[in-house]
Amino acid sequence: MLTIGIYGFSNTKDGFESHDNAIALIRNGKVLANLELERFSRVKQDSNLTEHFDMLIKPWLKKDENLRFVLSTSFTGDTFRSKSGSIFIKVPENFKPGDIIAPCEIKLSGFLKEHAATGWVVSHELAHIGSCLPFYGSFKENSLLIHIDGGASVSANSVWTYTNGSLSMIHSDWDSLKRVVNYFNDNEVTRKVLGLSEKDHLSMPGKLMGLASHGKKKQDILNELCNIENQKKIEGNILNSIIKKGISIPEPTTYWGFKDIAATMQCDFEDSVIDYIRKWKNATGCSHLYYSGGAALNIHTNSRIENELNFDSISIPPVPSDCGLALGAAAVAEWNDGRKIKRTGPFIVNSFSEKNNKLKRISSRRIKEIAELISNGKIIGVCIGNAETGPRALGHRSIIARPDKIDIRKKISEKMKQREWYRPLSPMILDDVAQACLQNYNKNSLLGNFMLGSWHLNPEFTALFSGVIHVD
Repeated sequence: MLTIGIYGFSNTKDGFESHDNAIALIRNGKVLANLELERFSRVKQDSNLTEHFDMLIKPWLKKDENLRFVLSTSFTGDTFRSKSGSIFIKVPENFKPGDIIAPCEIKLSGFLKEHAATGWVVSHELAHIGSCLPFYGSFKENSLLIHIDGGASVSANSVWTYTNGSLSMIHSDWDSLKRVVNYFNDNEVTRKVLGLSEKDHLSMPGKLMGLASHGKKKQDILNELCNIENQKKIEGNILNSIIKKGISIPEPTTYWGFKDIAATMQCDFEDSVIDYIRKWKNATGCSHLYYSGGAALNIHTNSRIENELNFDSISIPPVPSDCGLALGAAAVAEWNDGRKIKRTGPFIVNSFSEKNNKLKRISSRRIKEIAELISNGKIIGVCIGNAETGPRALGHRSIIARPDKIDIRKKISEKMKQREWYRPLSPMILDDVAQACLQNYNKNSLLGNFMLGSWHLNPEFTALFSGVIHVD
């Protein structure tokens, strides 16, 4: 049987649209692919899955194979219908996020009609958490599972436990963390600081995190941020004064006031998330953490969770944002069947079925040529096999160069990638090198595998990594 996860909607509620649409495919416990729409359409965070659904799924179907479609829910819509009408699937009105999985209405036509098929739904909240399963295996006993993002189906954050072989939702709400999550999603102060419009909200998180490292937390700024009741209105004398000054200069992000606002927002977010997770760790006594949702891309927060909360293990998938929801929904369906999901790496964005996808080996001679080019200051584009799933480049679709040259970093980041001056680059480091170079590096940590943690460099290695050390 082929399990097909879907995240995308053909209807919208109150003008909201889903983003990061995707299809995921798992056959008998083996992950075949997570087809993030933007990788095929070349439209960033593309929401138009209805247009491309048939093209994406056709190469993976086997004749007479049974199909199971699993739709991840969202507050943005409840129905998916492909443009051709090949599939119609709808979330039942009585479905609750705490339900693990539920059957739903489904209709197939055209090329899909020759297949026997069933339709199911998994909540947005649980699909985020389920995206851990392909990369870490079945949930460990005595685990706390938390999702935090801008908006799921009926919450912005949810808490689950896996104890005595049972998965249960124990809490969800919109309000506990919405204020600090909105710094990175829907906040007029952030827009002014970064020079963005409302339509640019999906680009906020990386920009705000990058700028935050250049400033310092200020209590008077925090006091006013905490008292803002309407995220779309700037309130407070200090904030208004800083913003008036900042927007009047040629490059506002170089202004100390904007840097400090960003740093204060980041610190407030970190403290709030840490307190939230600590509260539920203490309440449940759980020793393992599974953490997902867009907030899990905040690497400084993740490192603090690891360093301060003393979990036995922390598992965050490479696809914690909405691009992992289709994969998470499909994985939950497989897991709920009692089927063991074969663990996979992140390289599962793939245009072809497995029989057509063979990785060619790179010769030692070619590797030596590349090494010499890098040594001589050249910048290399890497394209090997399947692409990474998730927003982070992890080696198959990456840019590589010497890490000890600031001018090379500026060329890559600011000229080639056309990113802002304040954004960091992340180096790839062999594990034995990391153990020697990084302070308090735990070789059992999982955060480095998918670029989800941050570390400080031992001072004696500063010169060797001068091009990739961020300001903090």
